[in-house]
Amino acid sequence: MAGRRRAACRPDGSDIGALAAWKADAERTEALLLRLEADRVRIDGETVRLEADRKATGDIAGVVTDLEATRIRSMREAAWAQHRRTLDAGSADTFENALRQDDMVTGARLGHAQDIARLHETGRQLAGLAAERAQLEARLAAAQDSRRVVANAVASAVGAMHPACHHRRRRRNSNSGWPGATRRLPSLPR
Repeated sequence: MAGRRRAACRPDGSDIGALAAWKADAERTEALLLRLEADRVRIDGETVRLEADRKATGDIAGVVTDLEATRIRSMREAAWAQHRRTLDAGSADTFENALRQDDMVTGARLGHAQDIARLHETGRQLAGLAAERAQLEARLAAAQDSRRVVANAVASAVGAMHPACHHRRRRRNSNSGWPGATRRLPSLPR
């Protein structure tokens, strides 16, 4: 009895080619998803490493970031503008302090030019990884969509072969997800 039911669930010759093509598509898609997931792990690991490198370089005594240098230079320019307007001793002292601070920052930056260049390079690498990650996510979404299309095509083909087979398969695989679907189809070639 079970043998007859299983035989009734086997596709005819015209369906075997389609199922084999879908199985091959599914295997290629799964392999692509595995590669993309490995790339995601690589990118995420590289991002964590570069973030740590950037923080460690930024924590070196005397390294002043571009943002901090720009802020100090702006304070100097504002103090100079105020001094030109008032030309009094108070504005001169404020400008002198801002000028000295800017000179110290500029000197420190020159002394740490290599570290600053490393910060810039790390920032460029992080931006590149972010772009690569965004492209990867788009490719992952497309591969997952492709997997769903193939799974739906296989489910429809099985349902068209024999409604009882489709009903039994649907009940058995209702929460199983795609990876098990091709393994549960007895008629798919190995």
